[in-house]
Amino acid sequence: MEIRKLYIQQMDFDGLQYTKGIAVDLLDKFNIGCEEFPFKKYPEAKELPKRDWPGEDGVESFVPKKIPMKAYDIEVTFIYKGTEATMQKDIDDFIMFLYGRNEGATGSILAIYDEHVKIGRKDVRCQKVHNELYYDEEYDDEKIAKFKVIFSVDDPITEVTPKYTIREGAKVISDLEFDTTN
Repeated sequence: MEIRKLYIQQMDFDGLQYTKGIAVDLLDKFNIGCEEFPFKKYPEAKELPKRDWPGEDGVESFVPKKIPMKAYDIEVTFIYKGTEATMQKDIDDFIMFLYGRNEGATGSILAIYDEHVKIGRKDVRCQKVHNELYYDEEYDDEKIAKFKVIFSVDDPITEVTPKYTIREGAKVISDLEFDTTN
């Protein structure tokens, strides 16, 4: 099982521009890694409008210059590794962060970037957190918990890229960037 580094940035959109919070490294902030974040590189196309004339062969479809793509939902498996004393608080804080209900939240719209596969999307939102939690009791002083979260990817096309800065001699992601002119 490989734990992947995932970055999430809370955002708010007022209809004209985005207000962004800080890009959060889930492993550093919540002791949470990601087993898999299955973004679709090529999402499904939306159904195009068409007319089916009774007396004519085939259909008459409206085909735009760019085929619009469907939004989609994805189920993500997260892994917590830490102590029993901090596990519940870290997971609770993470879930409140996903819903934009944490202290100092910027908003509940998310930009997410998976450093392992180098794919990210904006306008992602948390739909559901599964109640089942799996614990592995085999470690002496550490606990492992696995849980699943369902996200809606409302913008299936805009790519999110990381902005790196040097902090304490190390290259770290400080912001998640995307083009808003599409």
